[in-house]
Amino acid sequence: MNKTITALLLSTSLVVLAGCATPSAVHLNDGTRIDAVDTPSYDDDSGFYTIETVDGKERKINKSVIHSIESLE
Repeated sequence: MNKTITALLLSTSLVVLAGCATPSAVHLNDGTRIDAVDTPSYDDDSGFYTIETVDGKERKINKSVIHSIESLE
């Protein structure tokens, strides 16, 4: 019984966490599109956005080269 409850709670929490990400498309001034697994975060001190791409890599992109950020949901 306890294993069933534990498995149910674990699967429920994984579904909830997976639903929290908001996929985004980052459009650069040169026409390039970068797909991100979540909304990019912006660092005021450096002036760069941090983007986790769909292939799992982290990229830092200067705000001045970003044309727009679009939510894909």
